[in-house]
Amino acid sequence: MGEGPADPARLPELPEFSIENLSWVHGTIPVAANYQLVIDNLMDLSHVEFMHPFLGAPGSSERVKYDSYLEEEVVCSNYQLDAELTAPLIRMLWPTAP
Repeated sequence: MGEGPADPARLPELPEFSIENLSWVHGTIPVAANYQLVIDNLMDLSHVEFMHPFLGAPGSSERVKYDSYLEEEVVCSNYQLDAELTAPLIRMLWPTAP
């Protein structure tokens, strides 16, 4: 995301994409908004419980441990939910999920 095409030399390595047993969805979703708003939306997962209740367990925003930090030019964002309830969407897709 940003203004203009990405510089491939600055893109992070993502070794997870080479794991054979995993499937990945690739593509784009056009958004009629400034890319910075999209980044804000993706970095702030606390809104999921309220705006996308099917994706988050009720009360999850109260239980989350959040940390963000800067590593050189990379913003890192960590969300930790210990013993979190399984979200409704996950229960639908994997009925045996805890």
